Amino acid sequence: MYSRLRVCAACARRFCFSAPVRARVSATAIGAQDASSSTPPTPESERLLSELQAQTATLAADMRTHLTPDSAPDKLSLMMRHHLDAPGKLVRPLLVLLVSHVCNAGLPACQRQRTVAIVTEMIHSASLIHDDLIDGSDLRRGAASVQSRFGHRDAVLAGDHMIGVASQLLAGTGHPLVVRGMATAISDLVRGELDQLGETGDLSRYLARTYRKTAALLAHSAKCAAVLAPGSSPATAAAAFELGRSIGMAFQLVDDLLDFEASDVQLGKPAGAADLRRGVLTGPVLFAMQTCPQLRAAVARRLSRPGDLQLALDSVARADGVGQTGCWPSCTAARPTGSSASCPLCRPVRLCTRLSTDC
Repeated sequence: MYSRLRVCAACARRFCFSAPVRARVSATAIGAQDASSSTPPTPESERLLSELQAQTATLAADMRTHLTPDSAPDKLSLMMRHHLDAPGKLVRPLLVLLVSHVCNAGLPACQRQRTVAIVTEMIHSASLIHDDLIDGSDLRRGAASVQSRFGHRDAVLAGDHMIGVASQLLAGTGHPLVVRGMATAISDLVRGELDQLGETGDLSRYLARTYRKTAALLAHSAKCAAVLAPGSSPATAAAAFELGRSIGMAFQLVDDLLDFEASDVQLGKPAGAADLRRGVLTGPVLFAMQTCPQLRAAVARRLSRPGDLQLALDSVARADGVGQTGCWPSCTAARPTGSSASCPLCRPVRLCTRLSTDC
């Protein structure tokens, strides 16, 4: 089963750049050959795409049912609906379904694997609500954020409610390794946020923070999907973890460069170097700091002087910090190797690319 999870780098990159704006960046920062490397759909792939679309739609509906039951307090249900009415691409549950499909030897995800997929999206959604609180962001997925619409206090409770419902669902799997793995992912998310608040400009710390904030959830959810597959082995679980970690790292690096390259409309949230304006150092800035002592000095004083922000933006442009960050996913998106022709995930990943673009 381990061999089924060996994945080529092009396959992992294709998954990372699934959204339309990511496809644009992959063609410029990574290379046009990766953005265009696809094969015509076959009847088999079309059937799989149809199945994934149906599963994704059902997962979204199930998640809404869990979060907005008839017995829920009116205001809590209203906040849940507000967040869910601006849906994301569901990339994380898609990865769980993909790993389940491979580890189940082509069979659909079982109920416990589906639960992991739903829980993964709930944890991610809760983190977005809390992130908007920390960042003071009024926009999320092109709509008013929960904290903007309902206020700080209620938004805290909305995110907490999602974590609570996710915990209940996890307990229902009856699998200690799954519960422990997803709980670890939540803890890593919190640690990653704290790491971000104390960022010093060190590249290794940035990578560690990127893992905790983004990659850990994908890694642990992919591993849980493998653990719940029939005949699962430690090697299979480890391979699934590595796949999720690699995709998560690349996905966040792309998000960081899009903060400099994309517009608010494209991202559905504030852009225009929004992280830098809040004092958060990401890949483009860190690369520029390697060759620009003036930028290092400005960062050390937390961009407190007039003109420091513009100096930072100019330094990133001169050092091609965005381009250098864009090269990282091409090197780190997938540690397991193998040619595209023999990679069993290439076809499903291409389907997930189409699915996440259309949703």
